[in-house]
Amino acid sequence: VELHRAAERRALASEARAREAEARMAAFLGNLPDALFVLRVGAQGPLRVEAVNPSFERIFGVPAARVVEGPAEALLPAALAGPVVARWRQVATTGTMAEEEMTAELAAGPRVLQTVLVPIRGPDGQVERLLGSVRDITATRRLQQGLVQSARLATVGTICAGLAHEASQPLNTASLWLRRLRAAAEDVPDALHAPCLLYTS
Repeated sequence: VELHRAAERRALASEARAREAEARMAAFLGNLPDALFVLRVGAQGPLRVEAVNPSFERIFGVPAARVVEGPAEALLPAALAGPVVARWRQVATTGTMAEEEMTAELAAGPRVLQTVLVPIRGPDGQVERLLGSVRDITATRRLQQGLVQSARLATVGTICAGLAHEASQPLNTASLWLRRLRAAAEDVPDALHAPCLLYTS
């Protein structure tokens, strides 16, 4: 009887630890800023949505209830769904991780999204799920574009400054000689100023 109770206590403790671990994982996924989704790979190749995290709902503006257990195409705007899901199917077939960047028109406006898709294999070695993450990198891309534009403007400014410097050298020299000639001409008496005569034959 005592052995049975001890085994029962161990089972209850193990179950409590499993629940705690599950709660910690749920809290981690719930607070992760990246959107996460899990796709189930069917025997004939179709991809079904198994789960999404709260950040997915926030970024894409769709509730989980609307996409879970639906086709993978339900995760994306219609304009992107076809080609993107085709690439996801390729990941399920090849079993290799894929990363891509896409621009999507969402409720919050046009967004630049970075997607990583990782195949998860079952005990038989076949890909049975795809774990995807989506990060909104719109602000990062805008910052990079601003830095590139600033660098271009700085380059143009440097070139213009160089051209202005090169052009000013001969002009400064000519101006100096003109000032010297004017000063020298002021010292010549008026009697020595000969009229300019134009001879014609």
